[in-house]
Amino acid sequence: MWTNNIANKEGGNNKLNLGIEYLVRSDLIKQFIEFPCSLFVENDEFKVVVTINKSRNKSKFCVRNWFISNCKKEQPIPFVKEYMVDKDKLFEHSAIILQGFSLVDFRCSFSEWSRNRGNGGHPMPDYIYKNYFDNQLSPLENSMNKEMYLWNCFTKIYVPSIARLVEAIGNVGFYSTELNLSFEEQKLIEEHFKNIWNYWLKWKKYMLFPTIPGELIFMKEYQ
Repeated sequence: MWTNNIANKEGGNNKLNLGIEYLVRSDLIKQFIEFPCSLFVENDEFKVVVTINKSRNKSKFCVRNWFISNCKKEQPIPFVKEYMVDKDKLFEHSAIILQGFSLVDFRCSFSEWSRNRGNGGHPMPDYIYKNYFDNQLSPLENSMNKEMYLWNCFTKIYVPSIARLVEAIGNVGFYSTELNLSFEEQKLIEEHFKNIWNYWLKWKKYMLFPTIPGELIFMKEYQ
């Protein structure tokens, strides 16, 4: 079973459901790629966000490598390298499949699949099936995890004292999850550090997209 780069909410590994695993193993998952697309990769030294988007040249994609771990406090956005990649090289180009890097964990959906769910024992209607299928390809859990990952990288650069700031204005123990804590941190930055908040909005604009995650689309290439 494929367990690399797959995580559940407890932080351990879990398994792709068989349908999604089949799409990955058979390469059919590649047919579901949407643009713009982003994938987060890392090694022991660096963290990089790879973004892929359409270009004016219909035979090429615009690929950017955002070097988020090398960003300096004086920079509103990280240093970036841009490449024009032929469409037929999308799943092999070195600007997308970075040597020596691994994908940040893909968070699977926690929802269970049942063939007859929502229809009194009969096969589910098409609209319910589509909802479940879309949730498996682009889980909310994974989107939240990517944003928290990027936020943690962001605050280490621009607000390394963020934990002390949050603790100073309230009981940090109240924030029972990392997600709740990051929401409180973002609220604080938005209210008290407008310039830094504007930087964060740029990071989100350029590196986080409401599309099927690249960590799933390119999972096989990073195995």
